[in-house]
Amino acid sequence: MTLDLHAHVLPGVDDGPDTVEDALDLLRALEDEGVVLVAATPHVHPAYPTSPQLRDERLQVVREAASAAGLGIEVAAGGEIDLEYASGYDDEQVRAFALGGGPAVLVEFPWGAAWPLMLAPTCKDLRTRGFLPIVAHPERARPVQQRPELLDEVVRSGAVCQITTGSLAGRFGETAQRTAFALLRDQRGHMIASDAHGVANRGPCFAAARKALAGELGTDYAVAIEAAAATVYEGRAPLLPQPAEPRRRGLFRR
Repeated sequence: MTLDLHAHVLPGVDDGPDTVEDALDLLRALEDEGVVLVAATPHVHPAYPTSPQLRDERLQVVREAASAAGLGIEVAAGGEIDLEYASGYDDEQVRAFALGGGPAVLVEFPWGAAWPLMLAPTCKDLRTRGFLPIVAHPERARPVQQRPELLDEVVRSGAVCQITTGSLAGRFGETAQRTAFALLRDQRGHMIASDAHGVANRGPCFAAARKALAGELGTDYAVAIEAAAATVYEGRAPLLPQPAEPRRRGLFRR
């Protein structure tokens, strides 16, 4: 049973699907990859200042369209909250974008060349207030690619780090892929999600991620890391097994 806790499936809200039909195509792709529940996590930041009211309006449209189309995938409420917003939100504002109305909250890792100094303190504050912060796609951020150990303080704060399936499948380049595997191997990554935006260019690719995970970290670990999303959705940090030893490459292999 696969849960996807980070996907942009609501039409006309952010840089996800433009139309309801586009949203349905994405939901079909997710369902085809074995996803039974997807959290609709539109951007909540200055470029896309999504309100809970707009999110709920589009969520209802998508749910009704999915039901009419015969899709069985459940679409839960959520949001991908900008770090600056998350650091200033009160409990009610945070809860409005919590995943499925539970304790888990998706916080976007800021794009930029500098390490976000407010990340660990914000995650610690959210944890103290009863939320479980999920840090979105750190493997794609340059500061983490250069110094992955900087995430240690974030993990110690009680946050969960989410790795993108596309990174594992190599769709964001070799550096993001290498960093993704390193974070998982070193217990700095704790779950996977698609961060899907559409079918054509930012699809779910869970199948490709499963294959890559099994090849690099072992089948048992691949199964466990995919199942971790269900634990996180309930508001608990997952307990993951140790990944398999890195594959030994032959003398003439690269």
